[in-house]
Amino acid sequence: AFIALPITPKLRLDIQNHTIALRKKLSRPLVRWVAEENVHLTLKFLGNVSDKQIAELKDLLNAEVAQHAPFTLQIGGIGAFPSKDRPRVIWVGVEKSESLFSLQKCIERVAGRIGVEAEKSRFAAHLTIGRVNQRARGEERRRIRPILDETNVPILGKVTVKSVHLFQSELKTSGAVYYVLHRANLEKKK
Repeated sequence: AFIALPITPKLRLDIQNHTIALRKKLSRPLVRWVAEENVHLTLKFLGNVSDKQIAELKDLLNAEVAQHAPFTLQIGGIGAFPSKDRPRVIWVGVEKSESLFSLQKCIERVAGRIGVEAEKSRFAAHLTIGRVNQRARGEERRRIRPILDETNVPILGKVTVKSVHLFQSELKTSGAVYYVLHRANLEKKK
């Protein structure tokens, strides 16, 4: 399971349209591309959690997320983690936002209350669009940077954050399928 912010279908389509050439040049098996409908902004990966933890989490999310006011985020740009020279994840950027970082810290605390360990690395807001094959050799990985550098993903638009979604991920041979288990609304008035 994981907690994430949904991205509008229009923005997901815009991301797809601006990365068509990139996807063609860096096809499988080098890069496994995320299905358009699965693009989201992960706030917290939970891993395997019990039904009891899910029930508790829903209540905690409702109470805690309601303390935050809705806000908007700008989407655009492209990059890779940990770097373009050693890519493992290819991403589209998300504007840095105090509201987003505050919400993510809240989610991290809520997850801790049901026994999920805190992240060791610092939160970096992004939309994962591709994952580089772990077995790719240095020569193959070095092909990625110039192609990323020639790919332009402009500011595509804004997403208004009104709710946080708890997703269940089911792995299938065709790829991951995500199911929304719960929505918690941001309700605080500005």
